[in-house]
Amino acid sequence: MKIAAVIVRLLLGAMYVFASVSFFLMNPADMPKMEGAIQKVNEGFGATVYLFPLVKVLELLCGLSLVTGFFVPLSAVVILPITINIFLYHCFLTPSPDQLVVPALMLIANIFILIHKRDHYKAIFVK
Repeated sequence: MKIAAVIVRLLLGAMYVFASVSFFLMNPADMPKMEGAIQKVNEGFGATVYLFPLVKVLELLCGLSLVTGFFVPLSAVVILPITINIFLYHCFLTPSPDQLVVPALMLIANIFILIHKRDHYKAIFVK
C-alpha cells in the first residue's frame, strides 16, 4: 500500500506541476478555440484577473510538494477544492464523457492520498 501511495502521489503531483507550468509558459494565442458554455465560463474566470494565476500558483506549490514528499497532508487538503472544481467543470461543461476520465482519476488519486494520510488529520477532529 505504501508503494501505491508513493506512485499515486508522484503522478498527481506531476500532473499539477505540468498543468501549472504549461499555463505560465503558454501563449494565449495557442489555446484551442472554445465555444458555448465553456467559453462563457472561461471568460468569466478570466474577467476576475486574479483567479487563474492564483489557482495555477497553488497547483504548482502543491504539485511540487507532492512530488518532493514535503507537507503532503497539507498539500492534499489545499488542492482538494481545486480537484473537485476540475472534476465538476468537466462533468457539467465538456461535451463528451471521455473527457471526464482524467479529472475523475485526479479526484480519486487526491481522495486516496487523503485516506492514506488520515492519521495526520485526527488532531483536527479531537474535542
